[in-house]
Amino acid sequence: MVSTKSLSPDRLFSVWLFSVWLFSVWLFSVWLFSVWLFSVWLFSVFSLFYSMSKYAVIPAQAGI
Repeated sequence: MVSTKSLSPDRLFSVWLFSVWLFSVWLFSVWLFSVWLFSVWLFSVFSLFYSMSKYAVIPAQAGI
């Protein structure tokens, strides 16, 4: 068995640490993107309801 210096436990641990860090950064970016998407959707829904209440008659305002 040939022992290589590039695969020493210390180097392997640092590579593993780097991959875990990369995965966590990727997870955080995915979470951030989903939060951004949700806020954009929420803003569009709120603006839609605002325009409806401004230009159309909502049954609750008409006393029905």
